[in-house]
Amino acid sequence: MVIDTEVVGGVIAIGGALAGGVVWICKSMVLPLKETLEKLIHSIDKLEQSLNAERDERHELEVKVQGIDDRAKSLQHRVDRLEDEVRGK
Repeated sequence: MVIDTEVVGGVIAIGGALAGGVVWICKSMVLPLKETLEKLIHSIDKLEQSLNAERDERHELEVKVQGIDDRAKSLQHRVDRLEDEVRGK
């Protein structure tokens, strides 16, 4: 059996072209997904930064509210003591 080099060369050329086409198609499909994933990662990072800032601000507000609550309790004790003095107890 004689192998015709022209046929083999043609088959190799066609196979290479098809393989190149498949690789191009795969890259064409993967590139938009990669870009979308990168944008999603960036958005998640920004959201995480925002959540951390909100968490810090909430903690500061909680500390302030606790201080206000403590002062209100202290003032209520003073009011109760003054009421007792006025009533003569």
